[in-house]
Amino acid sequence: TDGKLFATFAESGTTATIPSATTAKFNGLYLQNGFSFAAGSGAKAEIGNGGLTAPDCAGGATATYTMGWPLELTEAQNWNFGVGNAFALAAPVSGSGSAKITSAATVTLSTPCPDYAGAFDLAAGTFNVSGVNPLGIGTTPARYSVDKATLAFADDTTIDRPVEFYWTAGDETAAGVTVPAGKTVTFNGLVNYPYNGKQMIFTAPEGAAFYFNEGIGCSGGFTKLRLNGTGTYDFGGRCAGVGAFHVMAGQNPTIVFHAPSNHIMGINAEWFNGGRLVTLTDFALTDLVKVEGRVQKLYFASPTVVDMSGHDQAIDGLVGSGEVTSEQPATFHLRYATFIDVLTSAQTVRFTGRASLSYEGSQTYTLGSVNTATGSVSVAKGTLVLTENASWPNATNVSVSNGTLTLKHAGAFGETTAFALSGGALNLDYDGT
Repeated sequence: TDGKLFATFAESGTTATIPSATTAKFNGLYLQNGFSFAAGSGAKAEIGNGGLTAPDCAGGATATYTMGWPLELTEAQNWNFGVGNAFALAAPVSGSGSAKITSAATVTLSTPCPDYAGAFDLAAGTFNVSGVNPLGIGTTPARYSVDKATLAFADDTTIDRPVEFYWTAGDETAAGVTVPAGKTVTFNGLVNYPYNGKQMIFTAPEGAAFYFNEGIGCSGGFTKLRLNGTGTYDFGGRCAGVGAFHVMAGQNPTIVFHAPSNHIMGINAEWFNGGRLVTLTDFALTDLVKVEGRVQKLYFASPTVVDMSGHDQAIDGLVGSGEVTSEQPATFHLRYATFIDVLTSAQTVRFTGRASLSYEGSQTYTLGSVNTATGSVSVAKGTLVLTENASWPNATNVSVSNGTLTLKHAGAFGETTAFALSGGALNLDYDGT
């Protein structure tokens, strides 16, 4: 064939075979009634802009197509599979042509495609994706419509290219993807999703994990990123432009940050209502880039834990009742500033392990928790208040180099805690000694 043929395969239960070392060239393929495709060694089929088409099956019938031809996509094209049609790739795809896939049934993509530089657009239908590089390898993002398609990771999956999640115009419902229990999905390219005012949702149940080795971003705005389940979310690269991480009550994921300067929260952020945030680098929670002037304020409620893992962290605001800890010495720098909404009540965040607190804000920050950490407490700016209910008996030392430390009772610190006042003020706001 010369690449101009639009071929029809319609004989149910038969197999079309390309002989070894042969290249068959088609403009497109028209499929009916179920069909299988096989190829000898070194054989392949080139597909032009006609793509693949399977019309609706009549009268409730079904048809299954197993594509055993290695396909080289030479031009951009559409793959359209109507009602009742199931399509499975059983041989690799190559070439530079993109393929937009619209299906009313199930499409299975589980064959490694290491030579596919084009990109799949999973626009509609149910897609069973698994294995190593079923979406090819390249710099052009693979695309997935989170509101019009269903992406089912049937097994462990590795994707070595960028991935773009998108919403179809006019449909802005919260949507996302799920990894099965005990399975792992690894993104080795940047994952991006657009601003739409709703939520992008990832779900990792017990024993499951998402790895974002180049990070994740939200383009054009600040859509919330909701993390469900009790599995692991591992961010090897930076989280950029994310409107707010959101963990709902009853969810308890482990969230690991390897890169500094992640944008995870803004002024109007949602709460972390559970989960463990693990920082494996200094200043993972500090948005050094200051995306559009946004600040970082961490809202969190028990049982949320920030585990510094021996790495210093800094953030603009800390609100709620969770826990900050570290098995190795690490300092949490709290920079509570005037551009953050004023807190009128005491916060009950607990410091445990070998964590230290350095207060460097320009507002008054009131702490009302019982802290067991053996680190230090320092005030370098602003006013830090420990209420009548607050204590830090195991603190190694307390220092005030600027600003004010206000204590509401005599037992705020332990008898062996060392005090150093090199500037600022220590305000003992209670009666007695």
